[in-house]
Amino acid sequence: MIRKADTAKKVQKERVGESVTIHLRGRIWWCYYQLDGKQQRESLKTANKKEARRAALLIDADLIRGIHDVQPEPVSLNEAIDQLQAHLEQEGRAAKTLKAYRHVFRTLIELAGERRISKVHQVNLRFIDYYREQRRTAGRAPKTIWKETAMIRRLVRYALSRKLILRDPLEGLQNPQPRPTEQPCWSPAELEQIIAAAEGTFKRIYILLADTGMRLGELQWLTWDDFIFSQRYIHIRPKEGWSPKTGESRRVPMTERVYEEFHRLPRTHHWVFTRGASIRYPDGGQQISPSRTLRSLKRLLKRIGLPEEGKLHTFRHSFISKALAKGIPATTVRSWVGHVSDEMLRRYTHVLEQDSRAGIERFAAETTNSSKEQTDEAAEQEADRSSVEEG
Repeated sequence: MIRKADTAKKVQKERVGESVTIHLRGRIWWCYYQLDGKQQRESLKTANKKEARRAALLIDADLIRGIHDVQPEPVSLNEAIDQLQAHLEQEGRAAKTLKAYRHVFRTLIELAGERRISKVHQVNLRFIDYYREQRRTAGRAPKTIWKETAMIRRLVRYALSRKLILRDPLEGLQNPQPRPTEQPCWSPAELEQIIAAAEGTFKRIYILLADTGMRLGELQWLTWDDFIFSQRYIHIRPKEGWSPKTGESRRVPMTERVYEEFHRLPRTHHWVFTRGASIRYPDGGQQISPSRTLRSLKRLLKRIGLPEEGKLHTFRHSFISKALAKGIPATTVRSWVGHVSDEMLRRYTHVLEQDSRAGIERFAAETTNSSKEQTDEAAEQEADRSSVEEG
């Protein structure tokens, strides 16, 4: 007599194809097969028996062709992140880039925990939708969310390349780059107004940013050896623990104002721009603080009545716009300021367009005035002729 329990066991286990057996464990179907002389077990990730059979047949066909990869044990998010970060360090990525990845991955771990996600293969499209929505709710800009999504995508691709996972959980992910926003930009007159109102170290910072277009990080890491006064250029080059954004060195020519402002300064410290003495550093000599420098600029903008959305990076935007307006070729501008894409250059052209509109308005005004003057002159001549004839 066959017992019901034996019948149930037979129903829960079935041979599929030549070498695969499916087995119901709890509510999920699994498959078993031999590969390289070892018993393999793999979840089919479905509670539906028809779907389990279909998936098992695909595995069986791959086994026959010798192309089936064994599904690895689930890898934790933390482990995958640690491996990618070590890889990025080996690639020599800039400290700022590594810091940005660490920040994004901390947020990723936090939000994944809210969804009870702990494995890298669980970072799927539904989770990305949740991640983006949470970042929008937190007030992050579209460009920030786009960059963070790209970093998470990089993590999953790395896991695939190292066979930490065999299937791409983000297959079909769409991450279009948001439209660029118009960058704040000061006119040459506004730049001079800012510089005239500044004092001391901050004044020299603004002069250098305004006349070279360099980034604040590049200015922060300048040493006196980078100032080649005999040939009048500044050498932007990597230092121990830091490198320019693109990792490449470049030479930025000095304007007369930069030369006059810096070549007579005392070289008390290693860095060109330093903080003052403090209780912690009684001798001074520490690199300037970007946040403190920005706060000082904001206070100055408020004091002189300029819009406070301007930033330290606005000096760079203004430099590029001014250079292009002066007719300097884009290739030359790039050699001065470092990498800037064609798209970025187009973002600066709104200032040129404003100059162009102002120019055509002046042209129209001059044309109108000239026409009026000619009309008045003709009227006067006609009046003179009439007076002569009457006389």
